[in-house]
Amino acid sequence: MEQLWIEIVKALGMVFVTWLTVHHSNKKSSKTLEEKVDKLVENDEEQYLSILRLTIFEENLPLSERIIAGDKYLKKGGNGDTKKYYENMLKEHTK
Repeated sequence: MEQLWIEIVKALGMVFVTWLTVHHSNKKSSKTLEEKVDKLVENDEEQYLSILRLTIFEENLPLSERIIAGDKYLKKGGNGDTKKYYENMLKEHTK
């Protein structure tokens, strides 16, 4: 009977060690996945701002689309030369 308890404790110990190993591996995988998702989101936001910039400068597009893109660009925190260009474009077309 004592031998049975020893075997049960060994088995439970192995289950616990296996669980810890899997848990640690899953935690590490989750962190890696989270970092990759964060990077993808960051890249997506940069690309979106780039598309909005291109839309604002594209003179072959309707003015309404360029204004919509400009508003979105400013709401997303865009600034610099593109903001100045957009503001001048608005002044020019709202005279």
